[in-house]
Amino acid sequence: MKIKRTHWISLYCTACFCLLFSVWVRAYQVADGSPVAPLTTAKYIFYWGKFQCDLSPANNYSGQLECTVPEFRQLLHRTPYLWTGTGMAAQLSFKLEGYTVHATRGENDYTALIGTLDEAIGQKVEPGQLLRITDIELDGQTMGRIDLVLQAVSTPVQNTLQPTPWSNYFNVNYLEKVVWGREDIYDNSNRDFFSETEFWQSIQQLPYLEWVPYVGPQPVNAGIQFHNLWEAVFGMSSNLDAYSQMVESLGSYRHLTKPGAVITLNLHTAQHDRLFEKNMYIVADDDPRLALRRNRDTHTLEIKWGGYKEKIENLYLLKLTDARGATLVTDPPAVVNRTMRKLERKPMLTEQPEFRIDGQPVPDMVFRLSTQGKATVINSGQPMPDLEIPIAQEYADSFHLLQIALDSFHVPGYEMPDLHFVLNFYAMPQNLRVRNQLESLKAAPESTLVKLHEPAKAGDGYAVDIEVLEETDAKLSVFTPEGENLFSLDNKYPPGRHTVELPRMIFRQPGRYFLFLNTVFGVARQEWVLE
Repeated sequence: MKIKRTHWISLYCTACFCLLFSVWVRAYQVADGSPVAPLTTAKYIFYWGKFQCDLSPANNYSGQLECTVPEFRQLLHRTPYLWTGTGMAAQLSFKLEGYTVHATRGENDYTALIGTLDEAIGQKVEPGQLLRITDIELDGQTMGRIDLVLQAVSTPVQNTLQPTPWSNYFNVNYLEKVVWGREDIYDNSNRDFFSETEFWQSIQQLPYLEWVPYVGPQPVNAGIQFHNLWEAVFGMSSNLDAYSQMVESLGSYRHLTKPGAVITLNLHTAQHDRLFEKNMYIVADDDPRLALRRNRDTHTLEIKWGGYKEKIENLYLLKLTDARGATLVTDPPAVVNRTMRKLERKPMLTEQPEFRIDGQPVPDMVFRLSTQGKATVINSGQPMPDLEIPIAQEYADSFHLLQIALDSFHVPGYEMPDLHFVLNFYAMPQNLRVRNQLESLKAAPESTLVKLHEPAKAGDGYAVDIEVLEETDAKLSVFTPEGENLFSLDNKYPPGRHTVELPRMIFRQPGRYFLFLNTVFGVARQEWVLE
């Protein structure tokens, strides 16, 4: 059906009249003082950290969030935001348990409140508590509210930080020296415990780095993390050019540096290679731990049990008390997990663990051995329990994981820390070696059945010693950091120690090299620097 030209003109005029009439009516409403009905239904989203809550007419602009107590403390150190439906609000205002909160984009009004909120609310909250976020200003007329329900942590907090004095890190492949803080006054590198004043004065100094000659200076990022109960509460990171601005921003977080805090200083390259890490334990000004020094007061603990070996340095093993007689922890608790294969348990069935402190045998060490939900306290001279039967039962399923744990250590003359050594035995049949590529070899599990020593000069070339506890086929390989395979040698080795010669020509220039011994039991590795 054809529409005449006059009809098109008529329809066009009608549409224009309707549009003009609609605009006139809305203009009249505004002039008359009548409220203008919204064109769309408003929906707002309240963002705080990793949590979000929808606020809309459908829920009467109210909602509920659930989080644990540690998560809530982390929330307090994150700036909240409000999505208006078209963009982020320039300013967000609300009340948290009666405390007025303002968060303006691009301003520091919220960060200035963090210390007050943490002290008044964050440090006092308990699981099961209900916190109220009220008077959330949405559009000048509408207010929102959110109930925040605090829950208990459902699973034990994993000690992923491992905040022990011996967990500090220094990358010798990149650096020759790092000075962070007033080393000339505070002797930072030789200490673990610091007062609040010492911490703040230390971080005022820009980190100083000396690079190994074959690497040379690189862009570096500096990070500072605050921990509570071994969980990261808050952290900042910046490149060294903006370091002073980062330290200035940390002024709003002074409440996190009270005695009992653990603060981690770290350096890493722009490619995220870890360069340096140090934990600073904040204590009171009169705390006797401030006098402890690594080079004078620490000890080394060694454990050898069959193929399992562990060496932990820089343990104080010391009992101290404060002015009120309360015991002070010098070595924080930690969990050490190790993965082993089924074959590696054999020598453990009859042997007793051998303990050494500073290289001297400790025959009177008392400890607890746990497996399959059963725990046995092993006293000095007491024979080991029969582990053969329970292990055989556990391995009825060849893919089953068996755990054996050693903890609750006691020895006369030393204050042993709360250490847990967990050995995870896998019984997976392994008839194939991992792919002989750099990334695969670096990610492969290690094994105590094979050992690879550092290369040494031998004649015109180099030699490397390998050790195997079981007869095995093994491939010895040398790689560059870029993944180039410079050398490979396949051979079968009987139990014992063997020496393999490496041609000098494979090490083309000074630098870093990776050596791997690839076997069906796992991979042994060495990272070696040729000067």
